[in-house]
Amino acid sequence: MTTRRRYVGVWLCISLGAVSLGWAQAPDRVEEILRRVYPQAEKVEKRFIYLTRDQQAEVERRARVRSVPRLYRFYEVRQGPAVVGYGVTDTHVLRTHHETLLVVLDEDGRVRQVEVLAFEEPPDYRPSDKWLQRFQGHPLDDRLWLGRDVPNITGATITATAVLRSVRTILAVWQVLYPNRPVRENGPP
Repeated sequence: MTTRRRYVGVWLCISLGAVSLGWAQAPDRVEEILRRVYPQAEKVEKRFIYLTRDQQAEVERRARVRSVPRLYRFYEVRQGPAVVGYGVTDTHVLRTHHETLLVVLDEDGRVRQVEVLAFEEPPDYRPSDKWLQRFQGHPLDDRLWLGRDVPNITGATITATAVLRSVRTILAVWQVLYPNRPVRENGPP
């Protein structure tokens, strides 16, 4: 493959990904949520992350899920030069419609908050805020599965599975991108 074709391919993937990622994600809303979660934040920097095939395979191995996307929208929350947290958005199809999540991570790779930014399925299938709070404080570990530390949602198993898959994938992406950051291994606080 020529270098030009490779650049065109990457540009096309990023462009199409930006369209598919952007349709349900108001960046202003994401920044508003991140500033609410991290009131000490001085700056929120947005960037797209495009995983290599090796990184993608490592994310799949760590998250124990198949077919993870290669394109992610990351937000780094900064206080001065230090990163105090991260926000990562993920859009996926549930039954036939899209759901967009914002997963907020602490600087040590634990889930701080999960927010539903867009949900186009019937409202009965939408995860409650109380259920989403079950992810708080979790790193990527063996307890982060349905039926362990995360209960299923009666009547909305597909939603529960999709949210769990998204959170596990984002935690694995964080571990692959920031390998030198310490991750506290013990469970949620």
